[in-house]
Amino acid sequence: DEELIFKVKPKVDPLGILPASDYSTSLRVSANGVSVTAPDSTNNGSDREFFFWVYTDFYKWSLLSQVGKLALLVNVFADSSFSRRNEYIFRTKEAVRLATAIEYFIEKFMSVMHVRLETMEEDPESNQDNSNSNGNGLQQASADEFGISFTDDFGSTSAPSKVAEIDLLGLDNNESTTILSPSVNRNVVDPFGDDPFGESSSSSLPPPPPTSLPNQALDPFGDDPFGNDDLFGGAPKLSSPTVKVAPALSPAQINQHRLWLFGVLQNGIGPIYDDGTLQVMVKLDIRLSQAKLVFNYRNQSPGTLTDFKIEFIDSNGLIRFEAGPLKDSVPGLGQFQQQLMVECMKPVSPGVRMKILYNDTLSGLRDTSIDLPLFVTTFNEPLTLPAQDFANRWIQAAQNEGQEIVKPL
Repeated sequence: DEELIFKVKPKVDPLGILPASDYSTSLRVSANGVSVTAPDSTNNGSDREFFFWVYTDFYKWSLLSQVGKLALLVNVFADSSFSRRNEYIFRTKEAVRLATAIEYFIEKFMSVMHVRLETMEEDPESNQDNSNSNGNGLQQASADEFGISFTDDFGSTSAPSKVAEIDLLGLDNNESTTILSPSVNRNVVDPFGDDPFGESSSSSLPPPPPTSLPNQALDPFGDDPFGNDDLFGGAPKLSSPTVKVAPALSPAQINQHRLWLFGVLQNGIGPIYDDGTLQVMVKLDIRLSQAKLVFNYRNQSPGTLTDFKIEFIDSNGLIRFEAGPLKDSVPGLGQFQQQLMVECMKPVSPGVRMKILYNDTLSGLRDTSIDLPLFVTTFNEPLTLPAQDFANRWIQAAQNEGQEIVKPL
């Protein structure tokens, strides 16, 4: 297959090694994987490969629209443990074509690997050498052997030269088959017995179930007035369905949420939560003892989030609030906003927490909570005073001296 090259602009690079100011970075998509290259200033500006992602490294990918510009979000595994992931955002006008190419090559890769796995199984009693086997005994597979035809982006089709018939059920072996002839001495058929057609032998019949003694006394007022007699053949007991639960947040995600919280307190806007499926951003506006928060909920998964609920937990009565309407489901790659009006009532600690509950069709049930940027210190505003006015107020405050320790976090 022909290699497809896309010029992209990295908008999000967790490692910070790709040039983020231009479209000099290239994504080279081929049947082997995706190569990420960029000009190397230390080597006369020639392209250098910074990453190579095989298709088993991809966790998910999706399209984004940022200020009317298309971009591709790629989430890949960071190492062979498949526990850490890195998220990249590449902006390009061909984001749709790039996502389609990745999906096409992944589907092709998985299909070829599946067929190859089935054709690798050989008969252990056969001593015939396969001319297409390597030193490890693995059968070499190709598109021509499987009869696969692929069409590239220019409409040309490469037809297979030879279609090999693959015996997946093992019906083409040369082993002799023994046909069992029916026995000459047949058993007498009892039309009212357990086997009225005489098809099963006595050796294959299961042992008869134990029967209760005929003279056993029955208790009509006991738990089983019918003497444990199952009149309907023993109906199987139904087991309760298991509920799929999403994995807990990692320590790195919890630490990142705390750093984002400090960023919102300083800048008044930014993300506060991201579990890989749901992302929450907030804009904070403070006016003396009142505040307005606008939350933006975004579903990063192609699956639908159902039973979506948000609860604001204020155990000490720091605020009184009024929350806007909330949707009970979020479609795949969808987003919406919610407004929260707040008024500080008294200086108490700790602050307000937000509980997030939803059920993802892919990852399962999620139930977690995070801190909101609503503390006693959130409602403090600086006051500029001349030196003399400050001194006068300080003298007045000294007459009614008091102290109260409040922990903001």
